[in-house]
Amino acid sequence: MMRAVICLMVLGISTLPCAGQVVTDYATTDVALPKGQAEQPDTTGVWFHIQQQQRRLAAAEFQRLQQVYPEWQPSPALRTALEQMPLPTASPPTSPAKLQTATMHEGATKSQTRQLFWRLSKWSEAQRKTASEDTLASAARLAAAAGEPEYHVLLGWIYYARNQYQQAFTQFERARTSGSPSVKTTSPGDGIIASVTALTRQALTNDNLPAVKQWQTRYPDLGLDKLIDNSAWQAYEQQNFQAAMSRFELTHNLYGQVLTLTQTRQPAKALAVACAYPQAPRLTQFCTDQLSMQQAALYNAKNYPGSLHKARAIATRRTLTPAEAELQGWAQLATGQYDAAQHVFNGLLRRDPTNRVYAQGLLQSLKSYASHMLFAELYPAVASLVKQQAAGNAWQRKQFWQARELEHPVARQAISAQPLTLFAGLTSHNRSGAAGLGHLDRLDSYIGISDTLADWQWQLQLNYQQLYSGAPATGSWFGDGQVQDSFTSLTGFEDVGLTGSAKYETDNATYYAQLGYTLLDQPVNARPNGQLGGVWLAPDHTLGVTVYHQPVAQSLLSLGSNYFQTRTEAWGAVYKTGLRGLFSRVIMPQWALSLSTVADRYAGTRVIDNNHFGLRVEVSKAIQIDSDIPLDFVRAGPYVSWEGFEHNAGDFTRGQGGYFSPDSLFASGVSAAILTGEGRLWQMKGEVSVGYSWIHESGYRRFALTETGPEVEARQRSGISGQMTLQAQWQLSRQLVLTGFVGRNFAVEYQATQAGLQLRWQPAGAAGLTSDTLILEDPALSGFAF
Repeated sequence: MMRAVICLMVLGISTLPCAGQVVTDYATTDVALPKGQAEQPDTTGVWFHIQQQQRRLAAAEFQRLQQVYPEWQPSPALRTALEQMPLPTASPPTSPAKLQTATMHEGATKSQTRQLFWRLSKWSEAQRKTASEDTLASAARLAAAAGEPEYHVLLGWIYYARNQYQQAFTQFERARTSGSPSVKTTSPGDGIIASVTALTRQALTNDNLPAVKQWQTRYPDLGLDKLIDNSAWQAYEQQNFQAAMSRFELTHNLYGQVLTLTQTRQPAKALAVACAYPQAPRLTQFCTDQLSMQQAALYNAKNYPGSLHKARAIATRRTLTPAEAELQGWAQLATGQYDAAQHVFNGLLRRDPTNRVYAQGLLQSLKSYASHMLFAELYPAVASLVKQQAAGNAWQRKQFWQARELEHPVARQAISAQPLTLFAGLTSHNRSGAAGLGHLDRLDSYIGISDTLADWQWQLQLNYQQLYSGAPATGSWFGDGQVQDSFTSLTGFEDVGLTGSAKYETDNATYYAQLGYTLLDQPVNARPNGQLGGVWLAPDHTLGVTVYHQPVAQSLLSLGSNYFQTRTEAWGAVYKTGLRGLFSRVIMPQWALSLSTVADRYAGTRVIDNNHFGLRVEVSKAIQIDSDIPLDFVRAGPYVSWEGFEHNAGDFTRGQGGYFSPDSLFASGVSAAILTGEGRLWQMKGEVSVGYSWIHESGYRRFALTETGPEVEARQRSGISGQMTLQAQWQLSRQLVLTGFVGRNFAVEYQATQAGLQLRWQPAGAAGLTSDTLILEDPALSGFAF
């Protein structure tokens, strides 16, 4: 009760609320009065009379205030204090007029001192501020002589109102150390709080930090830390970071220190301070935020181990955010930690099954196609991405029908869902060699149909072939001897044939089968021919294998057959049966190594069997060209090749096959290829190679199947060789496509020219072209199921 009385008594003097704490909010630099307090009357006089047990004077002052402030609502404490005052036992004090004659001097009576301080309590704010120092000093001496703590309290608040905080503090301290024990512990407390707070604020304004620390140490329970922190934040906002740092250090405000260190470009110190206190939530948040930024910066700088270290540091303090976990997963992939990355991306997808970025990371961490399919069943994003990747891979690998089935956008535009096609074409081959039978002109005409059945792409083709070689010169060796004046054997013929093929594309492979029966009515009965092959595709390598049984189309004798001069029997019709393979691998970015090989056996009717081997190694580089024409690829590089036959069977006599068969052909040179973009209304492909060839043809017997007869000496030749091919196709309308090619080969004593045209009609129509419909890209001609 005494604390409330003293507090309310000084309300008219103090500009601070009578509370036991200092209000120092971060955004507020002054201590604010409660709302409406400035409109209350000054009750100091009432409380003074109550304290002096002057009932009548207290009641008179109370009534006066009620008349001046009719809306005033006295506090319950004031009313209670008035009601509990005892009845007067003595005469009322001297009238105010007489009190004015009281003087301030050292020998003033107790009554005079009381009257003096009663007058002081009635002073207005202006009077308090304009009173002379001598008057206040005399009052202080009287208060000290009287030993009344309330006098010191009153003087303390007067000094406080005059902003003389040190003198105010002195008076409040004297009030605390004088009088009864109850007064010591109650009355001056708010004054000490207010004056110490004001003195601390002054010291902060003057940057007198030793004084600030003195008050902070002397009065640790006054809440001065909040005031100091408030000053620190003000300095921080004004970018006076040195002042801010010194104040934050006084209050041990680690968060403020961390932010200040950050602003002064000392991130390492800031991070060390923040991360050293995991029990402080705000510091932990700052620590992990900074670690998160460092994690991202290190990842962007391709310092993947460093980025992973920061991720682990974050994880010891809190759970990684999805963005941090994703970055951790990518860094693990970059450092080959596939199992760890799989765990990370799998966890992310559990929370967000439709996130395609997480799905991409998970797929890169998996080692097998089977695991791709397993996770595709679990997460929609993985299923979608697996399908999209498969479509993209198929398109890049020239598996165009597979790409369309997987909904590749360009493939769906360029390839109709109803791919029924009718086609017709004409191809001309001209091979020049030795005069007469070494020369071959061939004209192939064909019509056909293609479609799909249960994802199998099938094609049927009816062929009509016309072959002409011309008659050998008189004296030339042919059959069982030399040609006389008249040549009675065949110099050409025409015939028909039928060919069918099927191709099937899967995610990582393409399979192809062909069966044909051509040149049905010849001197030597025709035999079925065909090939069976597959291509297996992986991200960094390709393997193609084809087994075949095919006619050797180098001369009339090897491709068809011919009669001996007697026309009683025939020989020729050479077929090659064997295997060809191709392996290509990416050896570094933009560079690929290709290895192709062939091993087969040449055999015909009354023709010596002949083993053949061949090998070619090529290194090529993908070349980037800025062009207005969209390009699918441009590749170029060197090559080296060798092939050889067991026997030289290139003559046209009994036992010979009429095909070029050196025991060694070594060539080296450079080759290049270019293909324009897929899915457009026109397309071109060009290939060229130039090199130098060394040819060695072994000696042989004229009649290879006997041990007797004339022999031909071996010979050796060398010279420049080359090949050039240009293919093109144009979409004349949605239903019509015109395709053509022209090629030219040359070597030592050898030249060949070929050209062809084809017209394709697709009733359903399409809006684009793909390179698999170029004539020479047909697996029947290219030899592989690409």
